[in-house]
Amino acid sequence: MAYPELRLKQGQKCWERPQLDALRQQAAHILRNTGQPEAAIELALSGSDWLAAASMIATQAPHLLVQGRHQTLLGWLQRLPETLLTTNPWLLYWQGAAFDGHDPLAAGHCFASAYPLFEQNGDANGMYQTLASALLVSWMTQQNHQGMDRWLQRFDQLFAQQPNMGETAAEARVVSAVLMAIYYRRPDHPHAEALLARARQLWAEPLEARLRWQLGSAIGFYLSGSAELFQWARTLRMYAASGNNRLDSPLEHLHLLLSLAFVDCFAGRYDTSRAYVREGLALGQATGVQVYKLFLLAVGAYNGLMQTRLAEADHHLDEMRVILASQAPNFHTVHYHLLLNWRALVAGQFADALDHGRAALALALENGAVYPLARCRHGLALALIANDQSPQEALELLDQAKIRWGTARLQQMEHDCDLSEAWLRLRMGEEETAARLLTAALLQGKEQGWGLPLWSFPAWIEPLLRFALERGIETACVQSLIRQVELSPHTTKGIPANWPLPVKIQTLGYFAVEVSGEPLPIDTPSKNRPLELLKVLVAFGGRDVSDTRLMDTLWPDASGDAATRSLNTTLHRLRKTLGVEQAIVLKDRNISLDAHHVWLDVWAFERTLERLRQQLDHPHANPSSVTRLWDTASTLYAGPFLGKGAQQSWALDMAERQRSRMLRFTLAVGEYWEKASDWEQAIQVYRKGLEIDPLVESFYQGLMRCYESLGRPSEALAAYERCRKLLGEGLNVMPGAETVKLYKDIRARTVIA
Repeated sequence: MAYPELRLKQGQKCWERPQLDALRQQAAHILRNTGQPEAAIELALSGSDWLAAASMIATQAPHLLVQGRHQTLLGWLQRLPETLLTTNPWLLYWQGAAFDGHDPLAAGHCFASAYPLFEQNGDANGMYQTLASALLVSWMTQQNHQGMDRWLQRFDQLFAQQPNMGETAAEARVVSAVLMAIYYRRPDHPHAEALLARARQLWAEPLEARLRWQLGSAIGFYLSGSAELFQWARTLRMYAASGNNRLDSPLEHLHLLLSLAFVDCFAGRYDTSRAYVREGLALGQATGVQVYKLFLLAVGAYNGLMQTRLAEADHHLDEMRVILASQAPNFHTVHYHLLLNWRALVAGQFADALDHGRAALALALENGAVYPLARCRHGLALALIANDQSPQEALELLDQAKIRWGTARLQQMEHDCDLSEAWLRLRMGEEETAARLLTAALLQGKEQGWGLPLWSFPAWIEPLLRFALERGIETACVQSLIRQVELSPHTTKGIPANWPLPVKIQTLGYFAVEVSGEPLPIDTPSKNRPLELLKVLVAFGGRDVSDTRLMDTLWPDASGDAATRSLNTTLHRLRKTLGVEQAIVLKDRNISLDAHHVWLDVWAFERTLERLRQQLDHPHANPSSVTRLWDTASTLYAGPFLGKGAQQSWALDMAERQRSRMLRFTLAVGEYWEKASDWEQAIQVYRKGLEIDPLVESFYQGLMRCYESLGRPSEALAAYERCRKLLGEGLNVMPGAETVKLYKDIRARTVIA
């Protein structure tokens, strides 16, 4: 036992209270000077030496908090007289810091009481640290964020008078807290960009782990929704990869995992995002640090919903529900109801999506966080569009969701809302407006490096991306987005030729097969019986082809059982070759290619011609639609069915049918442009017809009429001469009477002119 303590113990038996207090004060002074502050504080408190105790407590408070000894600090502070505690701002501050983590309401009251006392004393450091602590308490509890406004106003006033926030660690704490508050309540704050830049500078300084975590959280949250988030993620990855066990704090490590999970989800890298979520949840469970658990569960739900994996999303949502059941309404409650809105949209339960969207919006308005409020408005707008309700309200919500961020609108929300409005305009029949919005949004997403927008669901995204492919809008980007979320066509009717289905089969002009974008080696038929079966299947239409017809064509001399075995074996090999089991369907002894997994040029060609027919038959055909459909049909018809392989008897019918249809529609489109007096367009069409069959007189007649209408009679007469020459050489005949008459009329008018 130390001498001062021994003397005090002996004196307690015989001395009066004043003598004991004096002795305690002397002992406390000795213990403090000999480096035993905690024993000194106990003696000072026991001896009613309140000022000395308060001074030592204020000195020791930071060390106790770092050690996690909040209760020890609280016990000391509560033994001080109320009059001293409530008039000393630093004691109130440390009491609030000790309450922080287990009684945020009490902590908030302490900080609110301390700030005006610091202000009266002109203590800028105390004011900065108090407002930082108050803002961090609000962030950690995630309850009503509107309370941050008062502290942000105090920051503005203080910063205008005293911009120096203290030494590096103190400044880092203030900057992180204020930047986080700006993210939640004032993303358009005039100092936002400057504070963000300073936060990045401070993050690179040698800081203790908790401060680095706070700065990193603030930076990551503020950048979420901008392209700079990906640059920040690269910084985090380099920091984590630098080694030397720098991630020694679970909080810092969890912040890194959450940030990377968010980034990879936004970029469409869902599998790696899932891995970060799993690692983060496991780390939180192992260390007991659960501050990020609800955020990680939300990102886990994001990944499932983006790829329409409802069971995966539900697993995370169920965990969120259980945790939130024991909490007061907060930011995460808003997030959870908003995710229910998204889940209902993905599941096609649009009425439920509307209910969840309105509930989430009401909670978000009460909570006051700006970005979640924008997301709620976006989610509700999507539900309105999906339910075909109140398009004007939907447009107003989308406009409100495009929130200001720094000096401009938040890029991610602008991107997502423009895609949403494009869908609405498309449903309203305003195709040109939809195309303009879609083009701008897809280009922005490609430049920023984003995947599909959050709150994506098939009924929204599929028709929008289908429309983009049909219009040739950012085709490569759209194909990449479709592959990212493994999006299947909603209907096999009218699948665009450039939709990235797993299997692509080309038969017009030549035979080629692509599997997952890679060309399949094509051997001679004798060496590749499975591909020969595929050709025959396509020649017979590709749908509901009886096994008997296939066996009679490919194994005409085999007995029934032998032919069946050969077909089954070859069919199995074909599935293996294509690498997609579902690509070929066998049902009731009929074999089909599955249009959900296989793109076939013949089908695309036939669908395009049908849509073209509908346009041409319409009394008010849309010229741009006619042009687009004709260009598509011309591209698809690259030549005769199977090219040189069409000599096979089983291929002749398909080859002749497609050739005849192409010639017939070529003539119809040429005549359409003639009626519209668009002679140049008609000339291009007739020339295409002659490439297919140079012996069709109708195309020469069309060229002659168009050239004369353009005032180029010499070219009209030259077209006739080419016709006469080719018919003579090819068929040993002269042009028909109608062609000859047209030629003579043009020549006569030319002579008169």
